[in-house]
Amino acid sequence: MSSASRIRKSTWVGIGALVSICCASPGEHPGRLPADQLVFSVGTGGHGWLPFVVQALHSPVISVYGDGRVVYTERTEPHMMAPPEYLVALSDPDEVARFAADIEDLYLIDPGTDVGSPAVTDQETTTVAFHGHGDASELRVYAFGTRFEQDLSPAALENRAALRDVIAEAWDLAQGEAEPFVPDTVHIYEPQAGAAPDGVVPSWPGPHPATFRTGDPGSPGVINGDAAGLVYSAARENPDSWWRVDDEVVRLVVDPVP
Repeated sequence: MSSASRIRKSTWVGIGALVSICCASPGEHPGRLPADQLVFSVGTGGHGWLPFVVQALHSPVISVYGDGRVVYTERTEPHMMAPPEYLVALSDPDEVARFAADIEDLYLIDPGTDVGSPAVTDQETTTVAFHGHGDASELRVYAFGTRFEQDLSPAALENRAALRDVIAEAWDLAQGEAEPFVPDTVHIYEPQAGAAPDGVVPSWPGPHPATFRTGDPGSPGVINGDAAGLVYSAARENPDSWWRVDDEVVRLVVDPVP
């Protein structure tokens, strides 16, 4: 993992009781979560001055699954329309279960948690989603940076600090060898603004847009399966997101779903 990831790590505080497995029979893991369950994720929305389609991209920075998969990217905000490069590491599912139990003991990731709202404009909103042994929940934090937090209440400051520690613990789960991640699902946005380039434009490698267009600019199309991985790989090499489809040049922005 890069130095940027190591910097994000901090001391884990507020740990509650660990999941007990002392009474389980050999091979049983009563605290484990379903393999495909998205246990924890962190994502950010774009700044207010960015184009609508860039603000709409919600691919998370890190996602942790019940079977130990940790999918992450080093790109922390959507500066451009090319999708981020994701890696996937494998953690111990029991460690993920303990991580989830610790979060549940904190009663932190909930819409009612006081995280304050700094008096600044055009900053990104960080969304932290959690699904442990109970119901799924999420917490949205506006302007999640210490330089904006001087005037917040003590309770909001405490909750933001605890949330940073939780996020750091999630990054700890991503330690070890990682491989390139290939998504099974991508969302496709089709912004209407902008002028098509005059030069050579690559051909769209996925299914025809007519098969996934929704007719609503705010509602993306969806591509699943092998085609999702194909268009994700191609979009990584085409940061402007202009494509040739038949005799037309269109803008198709690929947003992977880790």
